[in-house]
Amino acid sequence: MTRFFFAVSLAALLPSPLQAWEIIKDGQPQAVIVLPDQPLPVESYAAEELRYILKKATGVELAIAAPSAIPDGMKRILLGRAAALDLEGLPLCGFRIVSAADSLALAGRDGTGAISSACKLRPALFTPSMNGRNRNCTCAGSGLVKAAK
Repeated sequence: MTRFFFAVSLAALLPSPLQAWEIIKDGQPQAVIVLPDQPLPVESYAAEELRYILKKATGVELAIAAPSAIPDGMKRILLGRAAALDLEGLPLCGFRIVSAADSLALAGRDGTGAISSACKLRPALFTPSMNGRNRNCTCAGSGLVKAAK
C-alpha cells in the first residue's frame, strides 16, 4: 500500500526535543482536545476548528474535554488557557505550540493567535484530495506533524 506523508515544519515553534506520539492510530483516537473548565468562546471555536481539521484529514473525530474529564490513557492536545503556556512577549496575533511526551499545547496571545495556533496544523493534515483517508496522525516534537494514509 502506498503511503503518503504530509508534513509541515514547525521547528521554530516546537523547540522541545524529539517527543513523538500518535494522535490517531489505525483510525482510532489516541488523544483528546482539552479546554479549560470554563472556556472562552474563542477557545471553544479553536477546539472545534482543530477537531474539524483532524476529522477532515482522518475521518476520526476527537473528543473535547475539560482537564478533569480526560479519559485514562489518552494523550492531550491542550488549547488556550488549558495549555498554560508563557505567552509573554508574543506580538498581537502571535501563538505558541509546544510538544511533550504525552501532550501538544497550543495557545495564542489573543483570539486571533488562539485560532491561528489550531489552524497552523492544517497544511500537515489535510489537502483537498485526501478527504478523510489518513488513518494515522503523529505528533513529533522535533518539528513535524504528519499524517499517513
